[in-house]
Amino acid sequence: MQLSSPKQSNHTDPLLLEQDRRNVSTVFNSLPTQRHELALMTLNFQYFASYPKDGKAAHERLKEVTEGCDIICVQEGLSNKNVLTPVGFELCICAGEEQVAQSVHDMVYGDAATLRTCDPTFHNQLLCNQIYRRQGSSWNVLDKGVIQISSDLQLVGGGGRAQGKLAIRSMAWVKIQRKGGNGPAAYVMCTHFSGGRFEDQYFVQQLADERFVQPTKILDFFENRPNPRDDDVGLLIGDFNATTEYTVDGPMHGYFKAGIVGSAGVQADASAADYKEDQLCELFKTYMISPFTAIAKKGWSFAYTQEQVGVTSGFGHLIDHMAMSHPIKVVSAKVIHLTNQKFGSKAPDTDLPLTDHNSVKAIFDVSSARTNDTDTFEQLFGTPQSEAYVFDQERMVFDQKRRFLDRKAASLGMLLLGAAMLGYFSFNQGSIPRM
Repeated sequence: MQLSSPKQSNHTDPLLLEQDRRNVSTVFNSLPTQRHELALMTLNFQYFASYPKDGKAAHERLKEVTEGCDIICVQEGLSNKNVLTPVGFELCICAGEEQVAQSVHDMVYGDAATLRTCDPTFHNQLLCNQIYRRQGSSWNVLDKGVIQISSDLQLVGGGGRAQGKLAIRSMAWVKIQRKGGNGPAAYVMCTHFSGGRFEDQYFVQQLADERFVQPTKILDFFENRPNPRDDDVGLLIGDFNATTEYTVDGPMHGYFKAGIVGSAGVQADASAADYKEDQLCELFKTYMISPFTAIAKKGWSFAYTQEQVGVTSGFGHLIDHMAMSHPIKVVSAKVIHLTNQKFGSKAPDTDLPLTDHNSVKAIFDVSSARTNDTDTFEQLFGTPQSEAYVFDQERMVFDQKRRFLDRKAASLGMLLLGAAMLGYFSFNQGSIPRM
């Protein structure tokens, strides 16, 4: 942005000094506030087990709910099935294509009841995290990749549980930036942590540590990204298989009492470790909230709460989350109903379920704390702008903007006053008086 210099004074009227100050203020306040809004959506397809048979109706519903999104983070997608490109999105990265994934059969540990709900032709297809970008989006993809975040932990079977290596978990990511290349870059990272009804049965077997380490690996990836800039934004999106808090009257504890603590496998593990029920309860709590503990330890925060947006699982709790590397403005966040609640007398939220999760769409203002306004200050004042920028949850603002302006205006005023004095004495006396 090219700015003209402040209008020069004729140095004869002191009132013009205030006008010069106003000129500076007008130029300063007319600098554009560059908003970089990014619309993200989390979407768990549940390996298409609940996807409508009516392809046309599903297409129309998907087109409707994804409208306005820049980036969609998919969990439990299939490497061979793409329903988002027909509604205007392009596949950026797929964990299946990068071979950091396993088949639907292996991811559900061969559970026969689960496999019966899924099209048999999908059983051997890779279940994976994917990221899609809307065609024509103002955000360009600069880089992308996939990392494995799960360990090679060996799970002990028994009590009706499978035995073998923990299923593979991944994180797919893209580095994006607004077209024009003069704003902050955002790292959008899509994941699905270990957990859920299959792996919860093994929680006594070091799964709390596993669920802590997985997000830690992701945040370490962001911290050690190549060519980092201070205004880079990290956004972690995905299925955490848990709410942020565990309470004795909450859904996770109810699930523990109804479906976990009494299972034969958990009881066998508890007996081997000599755990009592109260110890099991505490360990399960640690297991469930460990991803949030890891994220909080790194200083990240969450974009929304269940009280703000509602629930995403069919069991009445929020398990699909978005975490931010540092506080930025969340312009809006809302649940999009793609499933119905499985318990209670609540009326259906949707007539056409697409999956067993609701989606969340959130719009972030990732405006940079360091923009080309620095160049503008140099053009305007001839010296680098040195005031610090700060993030404000409501908007990004110049730190000490008014004091900066006053100081610059005062400096300009003194220069103009000196020039006026010089002109006056030169005109009237021909020389500068000695002091």
